[in-house]
Amino acid sequence: MNALDILAKLAESGTPPDRESALGMSVGLEKTIKRFEDETLPFAAEGGAELRFVFAPYGRGKTHLLWALQEVARTKGFVTAYIDCNSGQSPFASAQKTYQIIANNMLPPGQEIGVQAIMGSDAVIHEAILSTGNAGAKQKYYDIYRDARLACDFRNLVAAYGRLVLSGKEREQLGTGLRALLRADSSYPIRVSDIYRDEKWLPRPIGKLVRRNAAAWVRSLSSLPIALGYPGFVLFFDETEQTLSLQAMSRKNRQIHLANLRNLVDHLAIGSFHGCIIYYAVVEELLEIAKRELDALRQRLERVRFVEGIKLRNPRAVWVNLDELTEPTPEEEGFFDELGNRILKIGLAAGLPSNFALEIKKTLEGLSDRYSNSISGGAVREFVKAAASHVAHGVKQNA
Repeated sequence: MNALDILAKLAESGTPPDRESALGMSVGLEKTIKRFEDETLPFAAEGGAELRFVFAPYGRGKTHLLWALQEVARTKGFVTAYIDCNSGQSPFASAQKTYQIIANNMLPPGQEIGVQAIMGSDAVIHEAILSTGNAGAKQKYYDIYRDARLACDFRNLVAAYGRLVLSGKEREQLGTGLRALLRADSSYPIRVSDIYRDEKWLPRPIGKLVRRNAAAWVRSLSSLPIALGYPGFVLFFDETEQTLSLQAMSRKNRQIHLANLRNLVDHLAIGSFHGCIIYYAVVEELLEIAKRELDALRQRLERVRFVEGIKLRNPRAVWVNLDELTEPTPEEEGFFDELGNRILKIGLAAGLPSNFALEIKKTLEGLSDRYSNSISGGAVREFVKAAASHVAHGVKQNA
C-alpha cells in the first residue's frame, strides 16, 4: 500500500491499514515491542505459554498494538492468528467454536497478511512439511506422529495429512476430507468410518471434533506450530466490541462464555499449552462482568495488590491497562507530538513538499495540545484522523 493510501485510511478510520504501518506508528510502545521480541517470543520458543488481557477504552489503540505485535511475531517465523471478534465471531461460545475459529485463522509465517493469504491449520502443516528437504520432511512427519504434546486422535489426523503432503496427494479426495476435519468444516460432510474402509493405512484413531474432545483439541491446535518445528504460535483475540455484547446475552450463555475463558486461563497456568502466546484485547467491562457472574474468572484476572489502595504499574501482568504498556502515555507531554511527526513522515513519503510540511507541522502541534488535554477515551484515534486529514489535504494541494 502506498503512502497516500495509508494517509487516506488513517484519515477515514484513525487506524493503520496494515501491520507494517501499525508497527511504524507505535508511539510509546517501543519498550513493549522490544520486551515482546526479546523476552516473550524466546519464552514461547522454549515451550512456554502465556496469556495477557489488555484493556483500554474504545479507540485507545488495542487493535493497533495487536497488529504491531503480529507483524513482529510473523517476521520472527512464528505462526500467528488474528481473530477479529468485531465481525461477529464469538470465540468462547463453546470449545468447538474456539477450535474452529483458531483453525481457520492460523497464518504460516511465509504468508503475507491479506485477502490472498493461504491460511488455516492445514496450510501450517503443509508449509512445515515442505519447508525442509525430503529427508527433513520425512523426519518431521515421524516426529509429529510421536509427539505426546498433542491429543492422540488429533495427532493422528495431523500425521495422516502430513503423509499426503509428503506424497503430493493432499489435493485428492482424501486430502479434502482430512482438511475438513482439521478445520472442523461442517459444510463438508465426512464419516471417519468411510475413510478407514477406503484407506487401510490410516493411523487409528483419527479424530473428528466433537464436544467431548474439543477442549483437548484447542490445546493441541495451539501447541501444533511448535510441534511442527516453528518457533511457536502467537494468537490475538480482538474482542473490543464483542465484550460489550456479553451484556445482551442470556445469563446462561454469558456464564458459558466466561467459563470457557476461565478454562483457557487454567490450562495455560498448568502447562497444557506449549509454545503459545495469547493476547486478548478487551474493554474493562469484562472484568466487571466477571466480578458479578463468575468470581472464579475474576480471581484469575484481577491484579494482586500488595499495598492497599496503590495501583501498581506492572507491564507483565495478566490483566494490564494499555497505558501501562505505553511510555509516554497519551496523557504525557510529547506523545501526540511524536504521533503527529510519524504521520507527517508518511505525508513526506506521499510527496508533501518539505517547505509545506513546516506549515502543517504547526497545525499538528495545535492538534497535539488539544488532544493531549482531552478526557475522551478515543482521543488517540480522533487525533490520528484529524492529523492524517490535514496531511493528506496538503499532499493533494501540492500534487
